[in-house]
Amino acid sequence: FSAYKCAYINDNLEYLGCIFVDDSTYIQASTNHDVGEVTIKTQESQTMLEGLIKATGGSLNPTKSFWWLVDFKWSHGRWSLKTIEQAPAIITVKNTNNTTETFERLQPNE
Repeated sequence: FSAYKCAYINDNLEYLGCIFVDDSTYIQASTNHDVGEVTIKTQESQTMLEGLIKATGGSLNPTKSFWWLVDFKWSHGRWSLKTIEQAPAIITVKNTNNTTETFERLQPNE
C-alpha cells in the first residue's frame, strides 16, 4: 500500500484518487487502507463540484475530464501499481444534457 504522513491532520494517508475536471485537479486519500473509501470520496467530491458548477449556470464536459486511482501491490518483495483491472472502480458525471456518463479512467502510470 501507499502511505505518507500528512502534517495537516498528523496522520498517515493511504491510497490516492486523483481526478482532473475542466482544468483542475482534485485529490482524495484514506487513513484506513480502504480503496473503496477513496473511490466513494472521489465520487462525492466530483458530485459536489458538479452541483456547484451547475448552480452558477455551468456544466462539466466529461470529454475534458479523467481520473486515476493509485494503489499498490507487493509481489516477491517488489511493489507495482495496480491496473484498472486489478482495482476496478468508476466515477460518473452528468453531462450538459443531464445524462449520466462515466469519466475516463487512466492507468496509474499514464
